Amino acid sequence: LRLDNAKNAISNHTSLVLKLVNNGESTIGNGFLIQPNSLVKRYSENFASVKRADGLPFNPIIPVMCPVFNGTSWTGCIMFYNYNMGKYEVTQEEFESIMGYNPSTNIGLKKPVQNISTYDAIQYCNRLSLVLGTTPYYTLTNISKNGDNISSATVSINGGNGIRLPNKNEWSYAASGGNSGVPHTYPGTDDLNNMWCVENSGGNTHDVGGFIPNELGLYDMAGNVWEMTEGDLLNTDYMGISAWNPSV
Repeated sequence: LRLDNAKNAISNHTSLVLKLVNNGESTIGNGFLIQPNSLVKRYSENFASVKRADGLPFNPIIPVMCPVFNGTSWTGCIMFYNYNMGKYEVTQEEFESIMGYNPSTNIGLKKPVQNISTYDAIQYCNRLSLVLGTTPYYTLTNISKNGDNISSATVSINGGNGIRLPNKNEWSYAASGGNSGVPHTYPGTDDLNNMWCVENSGGNTHDVGGFIPNELGLYDMAGNVWEMTEGDLLNTDYMGISAWNPSV
């Protein structure tokens, strides 16, 4: 879970982490991926056997990443390494461009993807890793599906520099603004009017990036939808509030 009841409990979806890499074709040091044509070409070569559910060709959309540098946050969360995290919650168009289907009920290209299982999130991570030419971080076997969604699977962690779900420490550190964050009631703000929550969302999800980001340039770290961490994958009950505000 994210920050207490300020989250509007619409559905689960994933925020992504990518280790800092530079493979000569895409540069991530400034938080932006460049040379998308090379990535699309690589995707076609590395993942050509997988077809979209609607039969159309893949045109992968690469999420923008923000660098997160090591240090200690104002909450006391310590990070010993650098990594990149998705600037926005994963949108429906980003998810569909990689997976070939959109399971969301509140449809909108720039709205966060809804109604996915942890296994769907892992498969998205793996396919995005292939787009980027990195080794998938996970292995999925014994897959069972309910329609397009994966209802059960066996997950193994390979490690490496592929796309993955953030662990709870990475999520909390990023939410608090990393080593440049300052104390706030919520990530980057003290005002519920600067985030989508139960009080102002109308019971719906909204386009990502509608409010101010936190100190790392990350949007919607509070509000809009629930986000997954690796704790969901490992079946551990993690509530972001305990790491976000140690006094709670």
